[in-house]
This record gives sequence, C-alpha cells and structure tokens, in this order.
Amino acid sequence: MDHKYFEVLDGADDSVNYFSSVILKLKNVISLDGAVILDVGCGTGKFVAPLLKICSPSIIGLDGPTKVANRAIERGYMDVKVVNDLSNVEFPFDDSSFDCVICKDVMEHLYDPLFTLAEINRVMRVNGIFLFHVPNHFPMAGRLRFLFKNDLDTFSFFQNESRWRFPHIRFFEYFDIINVLKNNGFKIVEDISYLFPLVPIFGRFKLFNPFAIHLIQRYPNQFSGAFTLLARKVSKFEEKQSGVKEL
Repeated sequence: MDHKYFEVLDGADDSVNYFSSVILKLKNVISLDGAVILDVGCGTGKFVAPLLKICSPSIIGLDGPTKVANRAIERGYMDVKVVNDLSNVEFPFDDSSFDCVICKDVMEHLYDPLFTLAEINRVMRVNGIFLFHVPNHFPMAGRLRFLFKNDLDTFSFFQNESRWRFPHIRFFEYFDIINVLKNNGFKIVEDISYLFPLVPIFGRFKLFNPFAIHLIQRYPNQFSGAFTLLARKVSKFEEKQSGVKEL
C-alpha cells in the first residue's frame, strides 16, 4: 500500500480504533496471554497493538515493502518481517509457529489471496484462531451509491484516487468466503460481521440494534460493511473426516 495511506490511517489518536470491538471478541474466543500472534499486513500496528494493553501476547508483524515497520515496533510488536509480495512469497516462518493469525484489510489488495491463505494455514498451529476481515464494497447502501455515482469506491476508502490506481483489486462475497475458508483447512468459530452494520435508518438507532443484527446475520451481503470471521485451523484428520460442504 502507498505510504500516504498509512499516514492517513495513523493520523487519528490511538484511542480512536474502530477495530477495538473485534479485538475484544478475539480475546473472548482464544486465550491470548502468552500466545504468539502474527499480524499479516500489519502496517503501523495501529489496529492490533491494543491487544497488548488487555493481555500479554507476543505480536510479530508481516508486511510487503514498508517504511513504517518501526511504528509497529514502537507500539510493542516484537518484530516486523518484510517480504516483496504477500501473495507470492513464502512467509519467513516455520510451519506451526503461531497460535493466532490476524489478517485485517489485506486480501482485497492481493493478486493471489489463495496463496496468502495457504501460507497463513501453514504457519498456524492446529486449533489456532484465524481472524479474517475484508471490506464489503457492495452492500445495499454501496450498490445504491454505485448506481448514482458510478464510483467503484462506494464508501470513499481512497478519496481522490483515480480508478486505474484503486488499491482494492479483489471484491468479496460472504458465502464464497465461508466456502474458501472451509476448503483451505479452517472451521468457522464465530461470524462477527454484525459489528460493522450498514442498515439504512435502523442502523442509526440503538433501539433497533437487535433488528439490524438479525438482518446482517440473515443477509450479510446486503447489510454488513465488512466480512469478519473467526476460524479455527483444523487438523488434517479432522479435515478429512468432515469434508467440505457447499453452502
């Protein structure tokens, strides 16, 4: 990602973190005290580093060519490794090295996200937890904006950027993600996409939160602003026993 985008993301105070609710959910699913965590596409560490304030993991970052790795280390990361391309270069870690892998807002930038997913699985320990998060560009609100504005950047992630330089090159559909994770050695533990509601009118009022959550869980492609899933790496035996069921 262009260095200028890191500057924009890093501009706000660290206490302003829209990802904090996801971090708290992750903490409830897996014991992170003493855990070794890999943050794939870590950037400056802004969104994952808050884990260090609520538990005691060791966090290692991994990213493509970056000028901001030192910021993640300043925020408490043990180390940040750099590879030329996350989608075609093997991760510089041994098999089964990590208890947890976080991949936030990365897959949409990659030419070959399946390669990256395979590498994530390789470096994870069996029963480790994978936090997968990508934006949903085309919920109902996004489709309406595209209809009237004819702008692929439906939620202005990259304002003033021309289309041919748009950093997002992959667009995801919820049930396809579920099947891809299952096909690549993961079992869904919890779907927390409801933490990013995009429900017109109802989503603005806390009174309607249960209704909004129900809509997102029933129709994630239409009403969720992001697809956020916690998945467990299964053993080869479990993978063979369960098989893969298409939704």
